[in-house]
Amino acid sequence: MAPSGFKRTRPYAFVDPRRLAFTWSRQKNDIDLPTNLIMFTGDNCDHCDEMEPNLVKLEKEFNLKIARLNVWRSQINFKLFEKLDPSQKCGGLPYFYNTKTKQRICGATTFGNLRAWARDKPCNMFFYVPSKSKETTEENKSVGLLGRVSGKLNSMKEEGKEGVKRKVEEKLEERKGTDKIKREEGEGEKVEVKQ
Repeated sequence: MAPSGFKRTRPYAFVDPRRLAFTWSRQKNDIDLPTNLIMFTGDNCDHCDEMEPNLVKLEKEFNLKIARLNVWRSQINFKLFEKLDPSQKCGGLPYFYNTKTKQRICGATTFGNLRAWARDKPCNMFFYVPSKSKETTEENKSVGLLGRVSGKLNSMKEEGKEGVKRKVEEKLEERKGTDKIKREEGEGEKVEVKQ
């Protein structure tokens, strides 16, 4: 018997991964997983959003379905995620799991690695090639408090460089035509600039 104020853990929390799809559909009753391909995702997950076009392309190319389970909106999905990620090897999202081959991919990955995973071929668990666009690098810098502070300092540094450059150009514009050139007689080509 459970202590007062605590609920007893439901039996589906101790699911054998081989029976994952059956247990999940039994609990939800109205949804059945017709696929052995599962992607665990979450709200406001940039890497999950980054993978979405690849998933859509993969589903169209091979005419298959990938179940997307949001671990932040459902405790059942979260427990299944914990069960399939033993000892928190990945610990992050997105997390791809193939119930047929027991292969998993942790985090965003390439389309080729995702295709191998979906076709039950060997794939790399950790294989990420970040995009090299400036937007992505700026986004990555602004993660967490330290990232935001360093991002702000970098922007202030850039503004400072631009400001100094602008002030120098303004001073040069102001000085145009005010510099006096004095030629000394008898020196010929010698020119002296007074400021």
